[in-house]
Amino acid sequence: MAELAYFSAYHFHRIFTAVVGESLYKYIQRIRIEKAAHAVQFSTNKPITNIALDCGFSNSAVFARTFKEYFSMTATQWRNGGHETFSKNWQVLSKNRKTPSSDWQVTGMSPLYIDGSDNNTKWDIYRMNLSNIQVEVKELPQTTVAYIRHIGPFVGQQVIWAQLFQTLTQWAGARNLLQCPGTHYYTVFRDDVNITEFAKFKCDLSLSVPEGTKPEGEVGVNVIAGNEMDPSPMCQD
Repeated sequence: MAELAYFSAYHFHRIFTAVVGESLYKYIQRIRIEKAAHAVQFSTNKPITNIALDCGFSNSAVFARTFKEYFSMTATQWRNGGHETFSKNWQVLSKNRKTPSSDWQVTGMSPLYIDGSDNNTKWDIYRMNLSNIQVEVKELPQTTVAYIRHIGPFVGQQVIWAQLFQTLTQWAGARNLLQCPGTHYYTVFRDDVNITEFAKFKCDLSLSVPEGTKPEGEVGVNVIAGNEMDPSPMCQD
């Protein structure tokens, strides 16, 4: 990886730690154990040993020791309901005298939303009075997106989201990548909010771009596989 970035291994490690907030080794170990915890919880028909090996652990003993050090319980206890009591994020919110449910639903949301019926921006407070909201699941084609990644807390961070939105939109507009109508915005959560600490939580603010678009600076380019999510149209005529 250092060679691909044209850095020495030493300099690459320094840059990685400065950007991500943890060393490369600790980052890889954390991603492995968090991915395993997610699989243990939801892939209930898969043996825990198989999950450990799939996530890069050399054997079940190493996995068991690492899992218990990280989550203060065994993988079996986690699968049998222990995950319901584990959440460093909600523990922090509770210590700050915030109710996790209300904080997530109110202060964690943007003050504005796009009304799908007319594609216009409206204040979020009006949505609380709606009684006929319908959730629709759609299958979508593969989509190329440009994105800016945010690492850290996102609950109640409306100012940060507004800055990311403005930066990404200006970047796309300056390169004639915005299509109205046609451009869609996505928020892609890279971690599980009930597992990953807010300080290390990764999420990408993304917008659809033509295939072949090149990354530049803080803006990366990625591909969202088909059938994963429904876009929120945010670009108006």
